[in-house]
Amino acid sequence: MSEEAYLDVSIIRCPNCRKLYVDSSWYVIDMESDIQCGECGEVFNTRKNLLKRILLKFTFIKNGVNVEIVREITD
Repeated sequence: MSEEAYLDVSIIRCPNCRKLYVDSSWYVIDMESDIQCGECGEVFNTRKNLLKRILLKFTFIKNGVNVEIVREITD
């Protein structure tokens, strides 16, 4: 028997060097946190630099985990 879990993630981009990051949507949307880019050092607001929100599904199987994109979340 397999079990499933879901995770809402946000894809954000550094406005300075354009590096992509993925983080939990609650952190990006609800907290509106600032982060520092690990590439260029720029500090930026995650919500203001949100590209997409995606719902991921994790299916736990006998020999590992399958991950799939369920859908893009639009507000």
